This record gives sequence, C-alpha cells and structure tokens, in this order.
Amino acid sequence: MSELTAQQRFECPSCGGAAEWTPAKQALVCPFCGTVSPMQPDAAAVGGVRELDLVEALRNIPAADRGWQTATRSVKCQSCQAISVFKPERVAQNCDFCGSPALLPYEEIKAPIRPESVLPFKLGQSEVRDRVKRWYGSRWFAPNRFKTGAFTDTIHGIYLPYWTFDAQVSAEWTADAGHYYYTTESYTDSNGRTQTRQVQHTRWEPASGALDHFFDDELVPASRGVPAPLLRNIEPFPTNELAPYDAGYVSGWVVEQYQIDLVAAAAHSREAMEAKLRQMCAEKIP
Repeated sequence: MSELTAQQRFECPSCGGAAEWTPAKQALVCPFCGTVSPMQPDAAAVGGVRELDLVEALRNIPAADRGWQTATRSVKCQSCQAISVFKPERVAQNCDFCGSPALLPYEEIKAPIRPESVLPFKLGQSEVRDRVKRWYGSRWFAPNRFKTGAFTDTIHGIYLPYWTFDAQVSAEWTADAGHYYYTTESYTDSNGRTQTRQVQHTRWEPASGALDHFFDDELVPASRGVPAPLLRNIEPFPTNELAPYDAGYVSGWVVEQYQIDLVAAAAHSREAMEAKLRQMCAEKIP
C-alpha cells in the first residue's frame, strides 16, 4: 500500500481532516468537526489474526508484511533509546517515555515487520486522566504535585510492541523422588534417664513420567522505553481480544517500534518456556 493511499484512507468524509482512533467511540473520529467514521478493515484482516510458523518467518518475511501501512515519522531518544513512531505532521519535542528532549530522526535500512494484530485502546485519554485524578484524590498522603493539572495532562497512551509465541511441547522426565519416613530411637538425657524420639529419614526412589503442554500466546516485550519488570506488573494482556492489525487503530497515537527483534525474542521465549516446563515436571514428582 502506498503512503498516498494510506493517508487518503483516514480522511474525514465531511471536512477532509485526519481522523483519529477514538476508544470511547471504537471508531475513527475527526478532531476538527467530530464526524465519526466506522472502521473498515482490510479484506486481508477479515479472516482474523494470523499465527505464523516461526521457522518460515525467520527464513523469509516478504516486503508486503513490512511497514505500518501509513505515512509515519520515527525518532529515537538518545537517553532511553526508545523509538517512537507517529504521524509526519506531528512535531515531537520530548520523549514520550523518559521526557528527554534529545530526539533524533531515525531511519532504518529495512522497514520493520508489520504487526499481525493490535489490542485497541478501550479508554480515551480524558477518561484515563479522570480516573487517575479520582485515584490520587482518595489517597491521603499523595504528593501535592499529583493534584496539579499540568501533571495529569502529561498522561497519554502509547502502543507498546510485543511478540507472542505458541508451542506444543512433549517432555519426558526422570528424577529421584524423596519420601519421608520415621523411626524411633532411644537416647539418654542429661539426667541419665532413657528417652525415645522420632527421627526423620528420607527414602529415595527413582521416578519418571511424561508431560504434554501447549504454550499459548507467551508474551515477550519488545520495548526499550518501558522497563520489563514494570510491564510484568500489568501482564497478562487479554490476547483473546486482539484484532487484526489495521493502521486505523493507531491513527493519531504514538507507537513504539520494536527494538528486540524476532530472533532475540524467540530465544528469550524458548528460555522462558523451558523454565516453566522444568517447573511443571518438578510438580509431577511424587
């Protein structure tokens, strides 16, 4: 899809302005005249979210599956290294993640892999700000700066990049299973009297078994702008609500471009799955 076609696609049918995705309406809304335009997904997106074979994807990702399907501009923060993507007409003055003004234009040799799906925003930015105000208003010891309008106005939504992986695994395990047993023994106390006590022992026996498990939508964050531990606090995301990617969902919003590529993400996912698999096998030991 050419940039011209993508730009025309989100024009307001009434005034010709650039329509933006509005969570409250779940539609494209013109910020100038308020006209609501329902989403009209690409024909390729009607069939649902595609799940691709990892090996095939690593071997060859066609050019048609790269890019954002719309005209964009990218900048890279020299402080936190986050790459932000937004509309060409927007002028970025500060990093959306760390607030640094040290932003430089970012150009890639090859266009990024286009997302297969997107989890659209459900709350508008004004509603989020209202909820934050109500939250800190209920806190007796909240810092005073939380109550300033300027602080709340800095809250804004950003689409973050994630990879998801599925895997069907079969594992055979062997282990030494320990079973406690007790014996009674006699001993002489400090007064010279004979006493008895229970003594714990462990009897080890060989054990083995098999395990089949399906890993579904294992998440690997590809963001550099948000620390991974912070993201883990808000996971898991409702991946069953993912929609096939359409540039209309990100129209008017900032998108962070992935900086952990597919190869690195696949390796990380494999390590995480293996750790979970070892834990599941350990839980099977009698």
